[in-house]
Amino acid sequence: MRPCGPPQLADDDPRVPRVKAEDLAILFVDGAKAWDDAVRDRQVVWLQDRFPNAELQAVPGLVKLVDRKEIEAADWSLTPGRYVGVAPPEEDEDFDFEQTLRDIHVELADLNKEAVELAAKIQANFEEIGI
Repeated sequence: MRPCGPPQLADDDPRVPRVKAEDLAILFVDGAKAWDDAVRDRQVVWLQDRFPNAELQAVPGLVKLVDRKEIEAADWSLTPGRYVGVAPPEEDEDFDFEQTLRDIHVELADLNKEAVELAAKIQANFEEIGI
């Protein structure tokens, strides 16, 4: 049985990747072309709420800083969900559940009425062609 974990390679092993600073690249995404001002503003607020000091920190459901020992304890799995968990649900205090339920009920009643009308038309079309 093969042991779990990363392969143990010597530092001078040619299979160990070597990265030079000049080979590194940074990807910049221009969100201005993809989002309007309102969306961009919401994203800025979202980021500032979670990272108020503009520093990487643990955020439940989003980011968790782990060391090699914790990764090893997780059988070297790098699946994010194993570490970050689930974010606590955000509650919208302005959400009116009862009004939303009433709106859905009205919409469902309209859709049911339309379904009955369409079923009658379909039945009439079948009778017209003799089916």
